[in-house]
Amino acid sequence: MCRTIRLALVGDTSGLPASLLGSISAEDVSFEAICGSDPSHVEQAARAYGARWPFDDLDQMLREAEPDAVIVAASIADRTALAKTCLRSKSAVLLLGAPGTTLTECRALGQVARTANRQLMVGLPHRFSPTGTRARRLLESGRLGAAAAMNLTLCWPRRPDEAIPESAPLPFDLVFDAADRLRSCGLAPQRLWAVGRPYGHVSAIVLARDGVAAALALHHTGTPPSAGNRFEWRSEDGGLLTIENDVSLMCTRGSELVARHQPSLGLGDDPRVERGYAGMVSSFVAALRDRQGVPFGLPSARGSVALAAGIFRAVQTGRAVACRTNR
Repeated sequence: MCRTIRLALVGDTSGLPASLLGSISAEDVSFEAICGSDPSHVEQAARAYGARWPFDDLDQMLREAEPDAVIVAASIADRTALAKTCLRSKSAVLLLGAPGTTLTECRALGQVARTANRQLMVGLPHRFSPTGTRARRLLESGRLGAAAAMNLTLCWPRRPDEAIPESAPLPFDLVFDAADRLRSCGLAPQRLWAVGRPYGHVSAIVLARDGVAAALALHHTGTPPSAGNRFEWRSEDGGLLTIENDVSLMCTRGSELVARHQPSLGLGDDPRVERGYAGMVSSFVAALRDRQGVPFGLPSARGSVALAAGIFRAVQTGRAVACRTNR
């Protein structure tokens, strides 16, 4: 019989998606603890999702709960420091969001994981949704032919009390998410151009080594219902794959329908499986049980960090930027 995995979470519990916490509690693990800076939010989340203990001090949580693994769901300013603390305490880490804003930060985090001999996974739900999994299999099969172009539009919600100055760039995590979506569908970036628009809008063109061009439109929106994403992948011989909001997929080749995934999520249905949180947590737990490599480790994430950093650099300088995602 497999030993029970002792899992914990550290981060801002007030801003966590309920579907993430629900996915943790649905796994066959011992949900040992939740740690956050606001005791009332932490206690409420612990009661709601079945965690054994609430903590407001990470060192105390690691010492007393002794988790095998910790999900780190904090702001990018605190994320890598928290991850390093967990790794040095011999806990594996599932990191939600970018593992740093530079390759230097990523390498330093990777060195801590290697020294501690613990697994480090960078988790992005779109990689683990049924739609994302099916899209990658279709593209890797070669059935649609060689890629010709990609288009990605992402709109993120903005909280009502979140004032964004006209000149403010998008948060790094959001651009990292966009960069990873492109790279997970086979884009090998070589050169890019990007322009910043008012109130956190970015438009970019990324040219790949094989001549494929990807167009990006990234921006904030108002309320959560108006947020969403659309991805298009076109092949040289008439193949078209589209993904809407990480849930619906349509793939055609000329007049031939290749694949369709359009789940019916009615009122009361829980979309967390479709949106990938359940698959993300399940993949992490499976890797811990099997003592094998995590499905999305730091080496893969470094390329997306480099592309996101290049987009920011192109916006700031107003010049074309060479991409070096393999470093």
